Amino acid sequence: MALLAMPAGAQVHKCVLPDGSSSYTSAPCEGGEAQPLDGISVTPGMPEAERQRLEQLSREREQERRQQQADRSHQRIEETNSEVRRIQSENADPEKCAEARNSLMLMQQGGVPDYDTNLFMAKQAVQLYCYP
Repeated sequence: MALLAMPAGAQVHKCVLPDGSSSYTSAPCEGGEAQPLDGISVTPGMPEAERQRLEQLSREREQERRQQQADRSHQRIEETNSEVRRIQSENADPEKCAEARNSLMLMQQGGVPDYDTNLFMAKQAVQLYCYP
């Protein structure tokens, strides 16, 4: 990373130290052996204004991505709600609705075995038959 922040026209020196480790510097090697560097380009540091512009662009793209994700989620919710309304209108039945409401009322008064499961099913029946 330090190589990328060097000024334009700078040279990079790879120094192999006596212990075999390598270091990279902008100054000639001291107490080590210089080795040529092929394929390394040094890029000057980015001007502050350009860095800020790129950061702003990145923030704007992230905000746009989040908005698109929220829009897709909202569209899926609307499609699901539309499908629920279609199914409910196909299943609307005044007689079954009255029975389901009566069952729900009895459940809520208590004294029914397996209360949680039966209450859930009674609520589902009301939603299915009573809401066209």
